[in-house]
Amino acid sequence: MSTAFNPPPKPKKALSPWAWTAIGCGGLFTVAILAIIIFITVIAGNVKSEMAKPFDRAAVLSVIGDLPLYPDASINELQSKAARAGLKAMSFAIPASNSAALALDCNAPTSKVIDWYDKELIKQGWKPLGIRENTGRNQQHQFMKNKDMALVQVQDSAKGDSKTIILMRFRDLKK
Repeated sequence: MSTAFNPPPKPKKALSPWAWTAIGCGGLFTVAILAIIIFITVIAGNVKSEMAKPFDRAAVLSVIGDLPLYPDASINELQSKAARAGLKAMSFAIPASNSAALALDCNAPTSKVIDWYDKELIKQGWKPLGIRENTGRNQQHQFMKNKDMALVQVQDSAKGDSKTIILMRFRDLKK
């Protein structure tokens, strides 16, 4: 029989608070990255799905309603579908029950188009929101009428001197 002394095992050293903090931050970072990847995947899927759908001129014009179409402008179906896809992708942030986007091509200067829409929409009872963005290449004005919001954006087109007009209407906004 052995009488050798076996010391008890040494207790494991506890992790320092810094180590726990680092583990927690790493976990949060991982969860955030996964959430961003899932969000981007869902948005990309929605955009792809919307771009694959046919352009329904009658349905879009029905929702656009009394927003006038700029004289001598033509409807750009591909850009309209892209604008619709953007609306769909951002639908979580837009508290509207029904919305539509329509893209038009024209050859008028941006200032002339914006001035025309300002006058026409005010004549039809739309009130300017005072939200006017001018980035140099793009101008955007926003209007309200009852519970509806309209957005008019004029941007330089990829085709020379032409302009693209984006009309968006958000019906029955919820606050």
